Amino acid sequence: MAVVFVIDNDPSMRAALEKLVLSIGLNVRLFASPEEFHGDIRTSVRAMKAGAVDFLTKPFRDQELLDAIAQLDAELRKRYATLTARERQIMTFVVIGRANKQISAELNVSEMTVKVHRCQAIRKMRARSLPELVRIADRLAEAGPKVAGELYQPDSAAKPESSAPVSLAADERAQRIA
Repeated sequence: MAVVFVIDNDPSMRAALEKLVLSIGLNVRLFASPEEFHGDIRTSVRAMKAGAVDFLTKPFRDQELLDAIAQLDAELRKRYATLTARERQIMTFVVIGRANKQISAELNVSEMTVKVHRCQAIRKMRARSLPELVRIADRLAEAGPKVAGELYQPDSAAKPESSAPVSLAADERAQRIA
């Protein structure tokens, strides 16, 4: 799940921003100063390269923060749209915890094919690790039902011609998150 970092010297402002960010279902980390966050120019550049969407400086309106979060969601949907149908299928299986060997058997392709498409999906989604890919998938699922349906319906992902939706069982999703 996306994390919003709040740096503000005013405790009441930090509390208000924490409440706002939590109200839309995101994690928030609070810092009283840039030093506490280690927010220098070098850190800012690294954060942007790692996927930070924006840095907001005071004063700003609540809507500016919400817009920055919406921009992140739009960017993730844009990245997801670049995936091929096969990359989406494999990403679906990967984020629910299936092994390459299981995916290859399910899709009737070689394990090497699965590995290639898995790497492509991770690269296109700009995930640095498998857990980050899972967090991105969760964020996409929260952002819109169309993507959620694709990501959390592995049976229909394996058989795209099937129109019957199959939802992810709660215990399987819990295993993936754990």
